[in-house]
Amino acid sequence: MGKRRIWMAGHKGMVGSVIALHLERRGDEVLKADRSVVDLRNQIAVEVWLKQNRPDAIVFAAAKVGGIYANDTFAADFIYDDLAIETNVIHSAHAADVDRVAFLGSSCIYPKFAPQPTISRAAWYSASTIMTNPNTSTAARVPRFPSAASPKR
Repeated sequence: MGKRRIWMAGHKGMVGSVIALHLERRGDEVLKADRSVVDLRNQIAVEVWLKQNRPDAIVFAAAKVGGIYANDTFAADFIYDDLAIETNVIHSAHAADVDRVAFLGSSCIYPKFAPQPTISRAAWYSASTIMTNPNTSTAARVPRFPSAASPKR
């Protein structure tokens, strides 16, 4: 397998930075763009960046972050920004013919007492989330299933 161009969205975060390092060490070209380069909340900016940079794949670990206090105080801002970021990247990946998107989420998206292995869709949406982060949890649940997250339908 040759060197791949992989966009690591969220490359400055705790998980994204480790994934980017791993991809670089195995020889992939890791594309990085912080918010000063492309605002993921802006659909046109994301589309333009993807068409200019043409990644082979996207590893998606980007989100609005702020901690428990910020999540509670600015709940509407968090869910709005996270949903915008997710839909913009997924839709733009489709428009740019990127056929591989790995969408990551944090543990807050799972029901508080989720059984293992992963539960069914019905239980997924009816179960109680971790209450320190309910809005980010709701936004992050949206693209969890292949029918919602796959750019190639």
